[in-house]
Amino acid sequence: MLDKNILKILKKLSIILNKDNIPWMLIGSCNLAMQGMDLIPRDLDICVNLKDFDNVKK
Repeated sequence: MLDKNILKILKKLSIILNKDNIPWMLIGSCNLAMQGMDLIPRDLDICVNLKDFDNVKK
């Protein structure tokens, strides 16, 4: 199950990236936990296209 703080940050991040039309995907342990694997993620791993990297930094 995901920590409430991670879910809160993921929601904010998804709103920002989607608003700016930046394609992204959630990878790593947080993705696995959302699919039902029994683990506790401690971070968010987000993957974006290299061409969008500068926009993400802003």
